[in-house]
Amino acid sequence: MIAALAVGLLIAPAAFHRVVFRHQQKEALLHFAQWTSLLGLVCTALAIGGSCALVLMVVLVDRAVPLLVGGLLTVYVLLWFVIPVIVRLRSR
Repeated sequence: MIAALAVGLLIAPAAFHRVVFRHQQKEALLHFAQWTSLLGLVCTALAIGGSCALVLMVVLVDRAVPLLVGGLLTVYVLLWFVIPVIVRLRSR
């Protein structure tokens, strides 16, 4: 379900654009696209993390699964959110 939500959130800006095209709604489009894209990335990370957890629990049957999935999600957060925010703040 969360993967389907991620797809919907990531495609939503394109649909929004098609509806408001040539109606002077650029600011609304950008605001909408920013939030749906960020939420889509969060849902994507959670879907991938959940899928990896499921597979690892079957394959490893180990207490290391939460650490591995937590490490994966940490990498996603760093690459998708923290580093871009740091670069944006440094460019000011």
